[in-house]
Amino acid sequence: ARLEGRYFALLIGVSTYQDPAHRDLEFPLKDARALRDALVKSYTFEPTDLTLLENPGRAEVLAAFNRLAERVTPKDNVLIFYAGHGYWNETAEEGYW
Repeated sequence: ARLEGRYFALLIGVSTYQDPAHRDLEFPLKDARALRDALVKSYTFEPTDLTLLENPGRAEVLAAFNRLAERVTPKDNVLIFYAGHGYWNETAEEGYW
């Protein structure tokens, strides 16, 4: 059964890194693009309701979340996808993209 509301997606793929401590990755952008294509082709996502960020900086990610928050209603459905390096701070028990 189809849920009420619209379907939104924020897809983030990070393959290249300026920090030499993080090696570049081969698949995150490919994965994010493939998911975008599948959501439009096989599911009920409108292309205008999908945001794909390719190798974004922190400010770009935060701006995309803010734009999404302005558009989404309580009846809508949201998918967030991130592919790239992450970091787990054991002491703080917090993870970071």
